[in-house]
Amino acid sequence: MMEKIAICSNRNQLDTPHGGLDNLNLDDVLDTVTITWANNCIVTSMRLYAENLPEVRILHNIPTRVPTAALKFLHEVLYQPDWILRDKFPNLVRSTAYDFGGHFAALHTPQVFAEDIFDATVAFLEFHNAKK
Repeated sequence: MMEKIAICSNRNQLDTPHGGLDNLNLDDVLDTVTITWANNCIVTSMRLYAENLPEVRILHNIPTRVPTAALKFLHEVLYQPDWILRDKFPNLVRSTAYDFGGHFAALHTPQVFAEDIFDATVAFLEFHNAKK
């Protein structure tokens, strides 16, 4: 799991000592691993990946009309441009792309991650008020 956290945080650091883990707070990484292990929740954390297997991709073809915000980081495992996201989420009210970070952005860049969630909440409220 630590290897996945390192690789998915910044692919450009694969050849560095510890595969890029040096740039993360080791206590935070170990907390994440411990919580996942102690709660026996690795299987549920993998659900999203299982749902994206080719035989279940049909879920992508069913639009989700709930107002949605997207947060995209440079080293995300699977980058989704807005034109693809809008196929699934027709009410994409906010989309932010950063030129840093990765799949574990809440661990690697928690301040940026949290601020974007707050900004998305404002966008949801504006979307809701415009619908009235």
